[in-house]
Amino acid sequence: MIRLENVSKYYHQNGGVTRALDRINASFRRGEFIVVTGESGSGKSTFLNVVSGLDRYESGEMYIDGKETSYYSESDFEDYRRDNVAFIFQDYNIIDAYTVYENVDVALMIGGVAKKDRRKRIKSIIDRVGLTPQTHQKTSKLSGGEKQRVAIARALAKDAPLIVADEPTGNLDKNTSEKILKLLKELSEDKLVLLVSHSYEVAKNYASRHIRLFDGKIIEDKTFEELPTHEKLGRKTSDHAFLTPKSLVTIAGHNLKAMPKRTLFVLALSLLIVLSFAFTYGSYVEQTHARAPGGHPHFRNVSEGRIVVNKASNTPMDASELETLGNLRGVQAVLPYDTILDQQFSIHVDNGGYGGPMRGYFRTTNVNHAAMLRSRDLIDGRLPENANEVVVNEAVQRFADNDALETIQLNFEVRFQYMEYLDLETFDVVGTVSSDRTAAYFNEVYFHEDFFARDRVKTAAMKPYHDIRLTYDGTERFLYQFDMMMESGVSEGKVEVSPYFVNELLPDFDEEDVVGTVFTLKTNDVITGEAYSIDVEVAKVYEFEEQTGRALISIHPDTLYELYADIDIHQVSLIVHDRFTAHSVIDSIDDDAYGVVYPAEYEDSFNRIFRIIGQIMQGVASVALLVVLYFLAFLALRNVMQARTKDFVILRSLGAKQKDIHRISVLEMCAVMALSLLIVFVLMLINSAYRTPIPDYIPYLRFSNYVLMVIVLLTLSVLLALRFNQKIYAVSVNKAFKEGGEIQ
Repeated sequence: MIRLENVSKYYHQNGGVTRALDRINASFRRGEFIVVTGESGSGKSTFLNVVSGLDRYESGEMYIDGKETSYYSESDFEDYRRDNVAFIFQDYNIIDAYTVYENVDVALMIGGVAKKDRRKRIKSIIDRVGLTPQTHQKTSKLSGGEKQRVAIARALAKDAPLIVADEPTGNLDKNTSEKILKLLKELSEDKLVLLVSHSYEVAKNYASRHIRLFDGKIIEDKTFEELPTHEKLGRKTSDHAFLTPKSLVTIAGHNLKAMPKRTLFVLALSLLIVLSFAFTYGSYVEQTHARAPGGHPHFRNVSEGRIVVNKASNTPMDASELETLGNLRGVQAVLPYDTILDQQFSIHVDNGGYGGPMRGYFRTTNVNHAAMLRSRDLIDGRLPENANEVVVNEAVQRFADNDALETIQLNFEVRFQYMEYLDLETFDVVGTVSSDRTAAYFNEVYFHEDFFARDRVKTAAMKPYHDIRLTYDGTERFLYQFDMMMESGVSEGKVEVSPYFVNELLPDFDEEDVVGTVFTLKTNDVITGEAYSIDVEVAKVYEFEEQTGRALISIHPDTLYELYADIDIHQVSLIVHDRFTAHSVIDSIDDDAYGVVYPAEYEDSFNRIFRIIGQIMQGVASVALLVVLYFLAFLALRNVMQARTKDFVILRSLGAKQKDIHRISVLEMCAVMALSLLIVFVLMLINSAYRTPIPDYIPYLRFSNYVLMVIVLLTLSVLLALRFNQKIYAVSVNKAFKEGGEIQ
């Protein structure tokens, strides 16, 4: 039973106070069909809203089954509406974007009815109100009478003990009105039906009681039938406090699907937000990894694809250790004797010009391992497939006059004056890599792994890092100038010396006498100090005119290789594709067993200070961007959410709790944002796979960076959703309906 004792309701308008209900006293029981009438402004709708819990009263007391409601919170009234009240509004208050089926379904979901029980029940009720052909039609396309029948179907489906009907037949023809009133009369046998009408004549044939209001007071209360025996309204005890996760997802899905244009607009806005943040945050992460190009004190080659590893104990590495390092995830190759990467060589490019043997130009470069590259790093061409093929930096191509550079020549001796004395070897150019990928430290030529396995390359790698001494008859001389000449005629095991060499280092010999003399070449391992030696014979003394541009002594490369052949491996370079992979590999190396250096990220204290300042500024910019994006998104979504407000208010009127509305709104925003994140991540991967002018931040982003981006942007979505929900709950359901769902 519902009982009102001196209940009053006031409205504050234009600085004044209007009394909509004035000390109302009445009681209602199940089994009654009560028709409430009165002139416009008499308080009929307010009376209905107070009884149904849509609006709160200011004074007096309303009892529901003997319990006071003046202390009820908004949540308590939500429970009351959900479990006990079904509404039929004059303005329908159905969700236009939903189908007929979905409008009825959502009321049952809020009521906690299981999906398996809903489907058959919904179809039966839709058929009962004559809307079967329109079951899956959007209600926005229905006529006024059909919309009212949807509202009635929703009320019937809910099976609540109290049916509140505000002018339910106002938009129906006479025949349909009679059917609806007859149906409500049937329902009143075990329910309480409160029907507000502008005219008593409309429902007098069905009413068991007539209440007439005037100026907020009951001036007439007539009963035409004996009072029912029901003493209580029979409030149901709900077995659920909130919508189930499945129901929340279903309703959120209905909302996104039902309004495709609105969803696409929010998706486009979300994509803009994600793209803006992704590029700003990606730039910030890149700054945290970037190092100023100041070089490394020990390594000239600071390619991001190189990781230098040595034994912590300074002992040699054996084959099993090299295999273990090579099997680390992300490692493309293991390069022993990796000091070859730190030497600078001269390359000669023939540009088709004039000048005899000197035509073309020379560039100083480091050699690099082609395993550092992926196919997508190339502007054109392909990666090397054998030791005689190379990929060059586009800067090398740019200085060649021909459209496609076909060959380059690598000089194994940096010192030169005349072309005929240079030891040049020709390589086929099969691809070009972007300067952006290789800009730092003259990384202009990339060789196949077979190139690095050649004895001559190993010899070139070892030479600058070992002191070579020539000994004869107990006397040692450092060979501070020597070269490896392939075309000078010197053979393996023989050397050619200059007159200066004889006069300065071996003054006891004449130039003629030194030919045929056997000397010993000696060197020591730079790590262990172990000595290595080999005997060589002087084959020739240069003529004076041959000496210009030549070293003091010329040695065949195979002779030096024999000297270095047994030197142990103490340091290797692990070859990887990029900085991201390098960090992953470094993390997987046993710190106790190996020392690891990543030259690409070396920086001195001066550059570190500027980098930190840059990171701070970039971080502040990222936070500022998030704040700006939040407010811009709020303004852009304002009209969209205003259009959604009425739908959420309808859900409130059906008994959806505030937390349910929050969750539905958050789910919608997060679903759209998650889709935007997925699209942007896919676009970033595509951008990284193909060479485009758009910055590529994929190599700098770790899994934790992606997680942070997802958390930040989903949090932004949650904050936006909650801010709009606060607006929705700032006013009562009744006031929200009157204001048309406007967010102020």
